[in-house]
Amino acid sequence: MNFFAKKNRLFLAVASAAFLATAQSVSAAVLYISAPDSVAVGEKLQIRVMLDPEGADINAVEGVTQIFGLEDSIVFDGLRDGRSFVDLWIVRPQLADAEIKFAGIIKAGFSGPSGEIFSADFIAKEEGVAAFDFSGMRALANDGAASPVGLNQEPAKTTIVISENPVLGKDGPDIDNNPPFEFEASVTKSDSIMGGKYFVALNARDDDSGIAGFQIMEIKPFGAWPLAAKKPEWRDCQSPCALEDQSLGSAIYAKASDRAGNHKIIFIAPSKKLAWFDNIFIVSILGLFFAGALLLVFRILKKR
Repeated sequence: MNFFAKKNRLFLAVASAAFLATAQSVSAAVLYISAPDSVAVGEKLQIRVMLDPEGADINAVEGVTQIFGLEDSIVFDGLRDGRSFVDLWIVRPQLADAEIKFAGIIKAGFSGPSGEIFSADFIAKEEGVAAFDFSGMRALANDGAASPVGLNQEPAKTTIVISENPVLGKDGPDIDNNPPFEFEASVTKSDSIMGGKYFVALNARDDDSGIAGFQIMEIKPFGAWPLAAKKPEWRDCQSPCALEDQSLGSAIYAKASDRAGNHKIIFIAPSKKLAWFDNIFIVSILGLFFAGALLLVFRILKKR
């Protein structure tokens, strides 16, 4: 079973129902792509995958956006999901083999008006045509029974002309210069999570390009024993993220990054202060002091 097939199972499980052969669809929603009719070679192109519920209350959506002309007429330049109405991704939008696969949950339901599922950025490479289509699209209703929602695609395929001449009056995709916000990181533990180990719970928002991932770095206090074997480094993690230092004696830096490369960093102070007898440098200095004192006493006694 391939990766996406496994994610499909998880998608259906989270949605709390499977599609029944005899199930009747509730209202038909409209799926479409918002994009310019044409762009010039060298310009940026942004497509927005949109959904208009048309009166339905959507609880979950999944599918594949197929790209025609990739690498020939257009070059991929990134994905954005910060403005999506989806608030829990089972499969975050990702490009592979000229397809963008996605699956997500809307916890409180989405009933419109039209909203963005995700957007994708490209750069026009050569004159020609780029086209976008959908496959495997499914939606579930927020009706307590996960009823399938009919989906109409308008138009059947979205085609964009890549021309040599600039397109007058056309604006390119918005540039994301804003870091993630509402970034929260807290240290906690639960007997039912990670075997009762301490972990960092991470959460952040980004309304532009979307959250790309999290990293943490643990730094032991100066002189803590045992001494760190290597320089502290950022390590990638997903929330919840298990701590390496289960004594809670290390300072923690947490970083949230968006798809445009912007970062937000917060600091978590150590929960446990380093006792003097755990500081190798203090213990070493005291040891040398007492050793010197004993040597001095020994010499004085020897002279007598």
